[in-house]
Amino acid sequence: MSEEKAIEAGIKAFVMKPVAKGELAEAVRQVLDGAKDVAKN
Repeated sequence: MSEEKAIEAGIKAFVMKPVAKGELAEAVRQVLDGAKDVAKN
């Protein structure tokens, strides 16, 4: 899945493997806080 397809599907955050724990935690926090545009790769 690409970042573009994920966003089109309504996914709020996108990270690619390998992902560091800190990066994953930041993406989860931003989604929970309702931040927009948290997609990363």
